[in-house]
Amino acid sequence: HDDVYGYNHLVQTPALVDAYFTDFARENGLSTELKIMLPGDSWDSEAGFAIAQNDWFTNKEAHLEAYRARVAGTLEKQAALDARVASPRKAVTGFFEELMAATPGWLLGDLKGRSVLVVACSEAEELGYIVDFGKGTVTLEQDPARFEDHPIRAEFPALILTQSVRMNMFGHAFISKRPKYYATRALLPALERFIFLLDLREAELLPMRSVLQLRTIKAGLARWREGVLYAQVLLKLRQGKNLPQIEEELLMA
Repeated sequence: HDDVYGYNHLVQTPALVDAYFTDFARENGLSTELKIMLPGDSWDSEAGFAIAQNDWFTNKEAHLEAYRARVAGTLEKQAALDARVASPRKAVTGFFEELMAATPGWLLGDLKGRSVLVVACSEAEELGYIVDFGKGTVTLEQDPARFEDHPIRAEFPALILTQSVRMNMFGHAFISKRPKYYATRALLPALERFIFLLDLREAELLPMRSVLQLRTIKAGLARWREGVLYAQVLLKLRQGKNLPQIEEELLMA
């Protein structure tokens, strides 16, 4: 897809892993060998490896271009659909109003008192939603020339935003790599907190009262160690740490 094709050069392939490990093994005197196996390859305890010749990684660009040509029809249909979709204002506004109402103030962190501009983009319409966590309101920004006035911004194809809101699945929007995020270095923690709140909403952890039910408590008693872990995570979040930092600290503990 045009929105993500340029990211292919960032992909970490098995060939890069092989090159790194070969140098590592030589420098550390290891006899271990790394074998790259693709679908159709096999290993047998007597015959050993059966690996077909291929140039998937050494000739990656040519294979990508050929694949793109094969699915050109599908890409064109998707582009036509993307172009004509406009975001449903009531649904998008309602989703973010509910998100803010469900989020306790102590969980806002760097986002407290700030706003995020969520932009829906298509040929049919470019529309911004100012999600103001200070006021708890969602207002429209209809002038694209003013989008860059907002230092924290998340831009989505209108179709992707619509699907994310209606299915409460923003995590899949992120995986698609089609959204674009903008923030200064100083405001990056606020943007990350916004994404984190969307993750909590998708996981049905917001509002928190939905978790504090008798059925949930009974199920959780058998998994009390997870409860202790979650409590540690929440405590560290309140201290201003992000999830990668927390994960590293807890794994090293």
